[in-house]
Amino acid sequence: QEIFIEGTVPTETDDVHRPLKICRQSGKLATIYCPPDQVEEVVFEIYPPKADDWAREQGIPQPPKDYCDIHGPNLAGADVAIIEPRLFQPVRGVVPIVGNVRPGGLQKYWLQCGEGISPTSWLPIGPEHGQRVENNVLEHWDTHGLDGLYTLQLSAIAGGGLRQTSLQVLVDNISPTVSILMPEPEQVFVLDQDEWINIQVDAEDNLSMDRVDFFLDDQPLGYTTVAPYTLRWTLAMSDKGGYTETHTIDVVARDAAGNEMKSDPVRVNVAHKHEEEEEVPERIGFVPCQRRQEGFLT
Repeated sequence: QEIFIEGTVPTETDDVHRPLKICRQSGKLATIYCPPDQVEEVVFEIYPPKADDWAREQGIPQPPKDYCDIHGPNLAGADVAIIEPRLFQPVRGVVPIVGNVRPGGLQKYWLQCGEGISPTSWLPIGPEHGQRVENNVLEHWDTHGLDGLYTLQLSAIAGGGLRQTSLQVLVDNISPTVSILMPEPEQVFVLDQDEWINIQVDAEDNLSMDRVDFFLDDQPLGYTTVAPYTLRWTLAMSDKGGYTETHTIDVVARDAAGNEMKSDPVRVNVAHKHEEEEEVPERIGFVPCQRRQEGFLT
């Protein structure tokens, strides 16, 4: 029912409000395997990635990132399956591999890993096992010294036949790099002249960054998931008195695999304005001038 001045009618279709199908049972994005009576269509406000921090601060619900893992083949319901980690999930350190090995007539199962999406050679992950496993830990995989794309392969011999399943994961044991660009060390900010400190951070990861957490005097100040990583701290001083207060700022960068790196701390000073620095009202100036004939200064 809206009225537009000629020539100002919108020509582009709304690309913020998007309907997505959600599985009620898992709360994740629905797949073709989800029962129709468990699927509902939900409209989300999806903004560009650079607005992620703003959307979170405003409390705007965002869609789930994962697909339903309850319904469908080769998932939790399969007799031979790797449930965790998920496909292309970033992992690090010692990774518990969770899954199922429960076919009838099971004789043994074993796990292997290989570099790349189609490995030409395989490395064993632990010994062979003979017990049935249902939605539990199959083996622990030590990824120290590995980096990049790897394929996990689960093999089982049951009833004289070989059954296998595999998936790819991203091994990332390298922590991100991080440094505070602004403010500068020992920089002085004057209350009532400066409103805030704009903290600027340079953070990079070899695969994928997750977030940067900001701390003031070891207390959480906030976090951001959007590069360039910045956060404002509104200047404040305690009630303890004193002309100058010193604060320490540091940040922690975290990548998608959970590796983290803490920056070197930066000390800043927040000060009250000196009395002599306060603005003085303009005063009337008396300028001597010679009155004609009388010789007085006024």
